[in-house]
Amino acid sequence: MERWQIVENFVKILSDEKERWELLPWEQVAECVQIISSADGLKKDTDGKTKHAEFDWQKKKPFFQYFTRKTMRHFAEFLGGSLYDKDSGKDPLAHVIFNALCLLWGNKYLRKS
Repeated sequence: MERWQIVENFVKILSDEKERWELLPWEQVAECVQIISSADGLKKDTDGKTKHAEFDWQKKKPFFQYFTRKTMRHFAEFLGGSLYDKDSGKDPLAHVIFNALCLLWGNKYLRKS
């Protein structure tokens, strides 16, 4: 999906008066966006080249095992008292939420009925 299509769809979603988007904690949503921005398309290798393509997370194999493992690892990190992930510096719960969103996406688009 092209970036303009994503923005167009998001504008349609936000204009629906039945859905109360303003109630979301946007600071925490932004932290999840920062996680995907650093992990998917913007992270650079030692030569300064991009390491991953955009939407690379959708191609992880095996998808459900990968994101379930990452979700559980970050949740264990949180339960262990960590305030910040050692790799990203972000709240482990932001990683849990991002990985759970990936699982939610996969459940809709990758599961066979």
